[in-house]
Amino acid sequence: MGASYNKTTKNNRHLSRKLSMKCSVHGDLIGFSDEINIVIYESFNYEHKKVELKCFLCLKEEYNRQKSKNDEEIKK
Repeated sequence: MGASYNKTTKNNRHLSRKLSMKCSVHGDLIGFSDEINIVIYESFNYEHKKVELKCFLCLKEEYNRQKSKNDEEIKK
């Protein structure tokens, strides 16, 4: 998985900066960009002690898994 950017300036004659990293699972973009900011979704993997880049759907699935796991522990 790699990132490629079209580097631009704020000048209107140039295209806005584009983020083009894609999720290997869902094929969605890993984050988003606008003319000023680049936002990349990331998640810390405690098992491997590293930050992983994920798309929004991956983060949502991870959140739901963790939430259901926590709910089960509370019920015990």
